[in-house]
Amino acid sequence: MKAYVAIVMIAAAIAGVTARQAGPQTSPTGTARIYGRVVDATAGARVRAATVTLASPGTGGWVATTDDEGRFDFRGLPPGRFTIRVAKGAFVTTTFPLFARDSVGPELKDGQQLDRGDLRLPRGGVIAGRVADEHGDAAIAAGVQAWRVDYTFPGSRRLVTGGFAETNDLGDFRLYGLRPGTYYVSASFRLMQLSVSEAGVPATQFLGAARGVVPTFYPGSTISSNAQTIEVRAGEEATVGIRLQSASLARLNGRVVDARGQPAGNTLVMLNAAGADGALFFSANVVETNAQGQFTISNVPPGDYRVDVLGKERLEAIGKTGSTRRAPDASPSESASQPITVNGDVDDLLIRTGLGFEMRGRILVDGAPAQASVLEKLLVDAMPLLAGQSISSQLLMASGSARFDGTFAVPGLAGWWVVRLRGLAPGLSLQSVMANGLDVTDAGVEISQDIEGVDVAITTKPTRVTGTVTDANGTPTRDYAVIVFSEDSRHWTRLLTRHVVSANPGADGRFIVTALPAGRYFAAAVAELERGQWASPEHLEQLRARATSFSLSDGETRGLMLVRR
Repeated sequence: MKAYVAIVMIAAAIAGVTARQAGPQTSPTGTARIYGRVVDATAGARVRAATVTLASPGTGGWVATTDDEGRFDFRGLPPGRFTIRVAKGAFVTTTFPLFARDSVGPELKDGQQLDRGDLRLPRGGVIAGRVADEHGDAAIAAGVQAWRVDYTFPGSRRLVTGGFAETNDLGDFRLYGLRPGTYYVSASFRLMQLSVSEAGVPATQFLGAARGVVPTFYPGSTISSNAQTIEVRAGEEATVGIRLQSASLARLNGRVVDARGQPAGNTLVMLNAAGADGALFFSANVVETNAQGQFTISNVPPGDYRVDVLGKERLEAIGKTGSTRRAPDASPSESASQPITVNGDVDDLLIRTGLGFEMRGRILVDGAPAQASVLEKLLVDAMPLLAGQSISSQLLMASGSARFDGTFAVPGLAGWWVVRLRGLAPGLSLQSVMANGLDVTDAGVEISQDIEGVDVAITTKPTRVTGTVTDANGTPTRDYAVIVFSEDSRHWTRLLTRHVVSANPGADGRFIVTALPAGRYFAAAVAELERGQWASPEHLEQLRARATSFSLSDGETRGLMLVRR
């Protein structure tokens, strides 16, 4: 589950928000139709009793089950953009685009009869095994998760869950329907300490223990970097055994005060692993301070952590709106972030919050002050450069609206931040961000005091890379994807990188990539983008040998002819 979804779930729990249906909802109707068949991607056989879900943002959803021939048929549909999601036990749940790759047009028209043809559903793999406690006895009702290294966002390595299971009374588990690939597997009894009060309900009290079971990766490591990987193949089963590890557990007693030195009540204290890559996201500890600003976090394994403190109202707002992004120009609440190493009980930890600092600057277009037409809907986003996925790294994102005089201000910042723009009109792109005479567009800027004179430059002549692709026989094709990546491998792992992008062909069969920074690049055509893997450094390194090298200067348009291999 992605960190964003988890944040919203936690926020909803904290806020005590429960989704309610206002009444029966009816999806709109029309005269369009989508039909097709689901088949086994390996054997080609029909897949019956598969669940097919048709979804259209803002329009509605429809669900059907394939018949004995693997067929589905949606009738009476309104016009719109749709995706098709297919799920069936031993197969990988897969989302398909509305049209096949070699079709034109992204939308279903009213009255259109679309035969989607055969949707090839890949067979999943299985990881099965047994979890034992430190004494070798069966670990009953332990949570087991399969994790994949994910690069859905280029430059951002994280572990995302690929499946979850619970052990039975023998300690046995079975993770099925896994997408083929490389996995880590972890087992745990500790998901998350959430000690936050809801309206009229006291917070759960977690009693401390001197020693206890900690989250353990196969075959017996407490950190993912020392874990062994497991190769999962389609239709095959891998067997593993995990022995849970125990460790001395510590208690953190502390106090939070605000910038005036007064106790900070109604404040959330979050303990995140300092080097989190997402795998232990649900082991995060979230507690609420009392009226005197005091807090206790129990049962903390040894390790390096970061203590983040945020106002409770921030998560309550997320629980209501479902958005982690702070509203533009909103007054920031006080917050704090402090590293800590745990190797035994910690007493009298004092954390002082503050409003942070303000970043102020101006927006330029081709070197001149921006006009009102550019500024009208423009937002300046500040994103924290925090490795891994944590609750607070999402919550700390801040924004400021562009003013009509071409200036902007983003409040509530402390630490390292990257600036990006939102709401740019078509044909415009971010060119650079300059602070203190330095280009900080990609490296980010460290903010330890109010900072002035940040120039955010927009260009009306962004770079443009376009071209066509042929297959190995020289025949033009639209069945491809293109990956463009910097020749400098340091850009591959930079958070929020702009130097690694992908593109699919348009209706005319050509691909277009815009707004790359000037530099030297590789371009490679592939059959498809492997979800979560196409931007990994390992994959990019493999593409080097067969990629096309080219240079790109500011404002240049470059044409390429690539061969899909």
